[in-house]
Amino acid sequence: LTYKKRNVKYVYKKVVKQDLQPLVDQGWEKTGYRSKKYFRLRKFKEVGPSFEDEVWCIFKRMGFDEMNKDDKFVIPRYNTNLTKQIDVFAKDEQVICIIECKAAEKPHTKRSLDKDIDQIAAIKHEIELSIFHHYSFPGSRKKLKTIWVLATKNIDIRENDRERAKQARIRILDDITYYSELSNHFGKSSKYQFLADMFPGMDIPELIEPLPAIKGTMGNKVFYSFVMEPSKLLKIAYMAHRGKSNGETMKTYQRMAKKSRLKKIARYIHEKEGIFPTSIVINIQTPGSLRFDQAAGMAGRNAVLGTLYIPNKYKSAWIIDGQHRLFAYSDLDEAETATLPVIAFENLDPDIQANLFVDINGEQVKVSKNLLIDLWATLHWSSDNPSEQLKALISRLVKELNEYPYSPLRDRIIHVGGKRTKNRNITITALTDEIRKRQLLGYIHSPKAKYITSGPLSMYDLDSTLARARDTISGYFNNFIENNPNLRKQWDVGGGEGGYICTNSGLIALLRVFKAILDHLQYRDSIDISKLPSSELIKKIWKYQEPVCDFLG
Repeated sequence: LTYKKRNVKYVYKKVVKQDLQPLVDQGWEKTGYRSKKYFRLRKFKEVGPSFEDEVWCIFKRMGFDEMNKDDKFVIPRYNTNLTKQIDVFAKDEQVICIIECKAAEKPHTKRSLDKDIDQIAAIKHEIELSIFHHYSFPGSRKKLKTIWVLATKNIDIRENDRERAKQARIRILDDITYYSELSNHFGKSSKYQFLADMFPGMDIPELIEPLPAIKGTMGNKVFYSFVMEPSKLLKIAYMAHRGKSNGETMKTYQRMAKKSRLKKIARYIHEKEGIFPTSIVINIQTPGSLRFDQAAGMAGRNAVLGTLYIPNKYKSAWIIDGQHRLFAYSDLDEAETATLPVIAFENLDPDIQANLFVDINGEQVKVSKNLLIDLWATLHWSSDNPSEQLKALISRLVKELNEYPYSPLRDRIIHVGGKRTKNRNITITALTDEIRKRQLLGYIHSPKAKYITSGPLSMYDLDSTLARARDTISGYFNNFIENNPNLRKQWDVGGGEGGYICTNSGLIALLRVFKAILDHLQYRDSIDISKLPSSELIKKIWKYQEPVCDFLG
């Protein structure tokens, strides 16, 4: 009943005839329902309550066992007489999510969240103590983990606010579209995708016991064959959904996981006791090799029987094939009792995973370069191979430029599988290739190199390099459009008639000028640009950028 009430856009009210007109004047509208005595009115919820309801419904669909009912829910601050109102409270057997919601009427609203972050940081320990005290009872051994989330809508979050939140261990969820789509699509199992994002690699105690398995090789790659309950596999499995701030990219990755087909398979399992003789195919990513204890008498055999130890961690098994069969079990009791055949590879190269993903699903075409680049950002980021790290870094930078609130390229880059429009006309391939060629984030000195040789925008680690490159390149492009009204008009045209600078060719040219200026600052002006913060570096760049800007304008 609560979900039904909160999962609507309107608030409703019954009124007698004499009270009707004043409410209509205030924006209420009549619905088709009326009785002899009453009229039924409705109006859109205000943005704040509407957003809270939207977030609450997402967590409800995810299948959290225990949730607050309304906005009057409070938690006492431990050992004080004070309380804290909680917008969304969601608990399962291991995790408690505490979500604060902030929304603005208009998109891209500039608003500081520093007070909200500081308030949460100041009281979160007291709230957690109250929670642990409440759920501590005889026989309770499980230690609950808490996630503090600041969910926002239509607010452009400043970078220093993100850093403050990170320091306070508060997760910022600045676009819930991804999780809304996910929870609608996959129901309760979407919770584990959410937890995998919140706690990648976190241990899930007492989840998976050692499994009897067969070890073999296929195409010179080691694989393991075993059976497993869907409920356990769902917790460690994940899909490489990139572009989490938009539904379009998500649908590209979910083109093999249609909701209607999931329901059909679920009915086949539950009503007809259907069976699936084919295996789920996964790749397990681990720091080393999986532990496999070979059984006695197996020496010299190609297929070896033994005991396999699967990692008890969120986000440790990427699904290459079998999304439908696995996720169809999401809301079924059979998820606990059935077993599914599984073939598991370990530590496959990301490009092999991507090609295998496409080949198994019947696409007899080479994986597109855009799709591969998109996958690199997910699958190469934690690689020990510097060449793979650099691919991931460049891929993520292009994604950041398309999503960062202060980037002039925001929403100008074509999503994987998306269509080119006048304003969304930049390709991922064009930008990544040019950034790689200019060596802006570094380069690989030789095939045997053990690290990335620094480029002009490099910092001490991948995350810092990503932030510096994003801020500097955004500032460089902003210099053109903020200092010349003619260039602003041309930028807004994009790939339409009369547009040039915000096209693939135009951006490639501007990036070459950008690299030339950085080289000049470093080698002619003898400035150690690696020690300059982005804001200072952008000012230095402008000295040589200004005549280019005037000429183009």
